[in-house]
Amino acid sequence: QYSGGLGYGRLGRSFMGGRGIMSTYSSLTQDIQDWTENDDSEFTDEINNIIAFAEDRIFSDAPLHPAFKADNTGNLVAGTATITVPSGIRSIRGITITVSSQEKHLEQRTDLYLEDYWPDSTVRDIPKFYSRTGETLIKFAPTPIAAFAYNVRAYELPTGLSSGNVSTWLSTNKPQLLLNACMIEAMKFLKNEAGRKSWGEEYAGSLKQFLAEMSRNLGNENTVGV
Repeated sequence: QYSGGLGYGRLGRSFMGGRGIMSTYSSLTQDIQDWTENDDSEFTDEINNIIAFAEDRIFSDAPLHPAFKADNTGNLVAGTATITVPSGIRSIRGITITVSSQEKHLEQRTDLYLEDYWPDSTVRDIPKFYSRTGETLIKFAPTPIAAFAYNVRAYELPTGLSSGNVSTWLSTNKPQLLLNACMIEAMKFLKNEAGRKSWGEEYAGSLKQFLAEMSRNLGNENTVGV
């Protein structure tokens, strides 16, 4: 049963890293129950949502971290000016197509620019520009003349931790950050404002390190070739 404290439970505050260097789905769910000292079914039934909310919190706080980079590949359809946005994409970093074995970077423009630049979508050529049309489509101009291979480089939240996906990059490499985020969500569910605030401070500390990694990565990218 829940003790009503701040959520540090019987394990002691020094346990902050979870069960060692990495966490798995089973160890993290057990950690959450141990820290809250709560094994009520109403709470345990919510743990999957707690983990999902925590993962989304981390992504929202550090969306440009290299851990969230992903490539989405496929082939354009000749004569079709759009593709469906790959599932899970939050923001597009860039799009390339392969033309005669060479990778060509497309330039991002607005929908109106593409319509003005290539008003007749039935006319085909090698795409030069792209725009994201709403949440579901990416549009190209000119309309592709061939089934060019494409790569949509993006930032996205990877498949989350679950009973069917027992480890993730976050659980393996940043178990403390993930645990801290989970405990914020657990305290919110338990309506423990003092616990939520305390775990929020723990999360802020681990997030600071995560953001520092992100900043270093972005800095390295921006200085390549300088």
